[in-house]
Amino acid sequence: LDKLEKNTFTYFKEDEDLAKENELPTSFDWRNVDGKNYDTAMRSQGRCGSCVAFASAAVLEMQMNIANMVPGLDYDFSEQHLFTCGGRSCTTGWYASSGLAFIQSQGIPDEQCFQYTSGNMGENLQCTQTCPDSKERLVKFVSYKAVTTGNEDIELIKKALAAGPLLTTMTVYEDFYAYIGGVYEHKTGSVVGGHA
Repeated sequence: LDKLEKNTFTYFKEDEDLAKENELPTSFDWRNVDGKNYDTAMRSQGRCGSCVAFASAAVLEMQMNIANMVPGLDYDFSEQHLFTCGGRSCTTGWYASSGLAFIQSQGIPDEQCFQYTSGNMGENLQCTQTCPDSKERLVKFVSYKAVTTGNEDIELIKKALAAGPLLTTMTVYEDFYAYIGGVYEHKTGSVVGGHA
């Protein structure tokens, strides 16, 4: 991380930098760009409504791999620090934009600074439990932006994905608990919450 200027990072490129519609490939996957995987390791939130912290940290980790043009760096930022110091609780969760905003304004340290344990029993921790030198270990976004807000502009989403990973959310219905694979599509049941 010491190679990053001031431990800051730009998340999305501006609209004019996004791929033009006619330049979009028919398929694209950051896990296989010319045989290189820019994704990072999958991590589990366990029994805590901390999905936004995990999604926000993952976007930063993956975007850093892409920006450095080095797949497999597997940055690992502290979801626990982000979630706990952001003032959230396991029972209430967090809004999708809040995790990114916290990384931009306050920053996020590496995983070793404050390892994730809230998911074990759905336990809330205190920000005072983060490492004493957390301020020296913080990485921030310089900027980020919403691609869509409540609408499904598929072309705009495709253009943004060609520039980097996206944090997205979904409404969870009762039938999601029976999901076993493929593309989920709501068929029956009431809303039970949301997921990032």
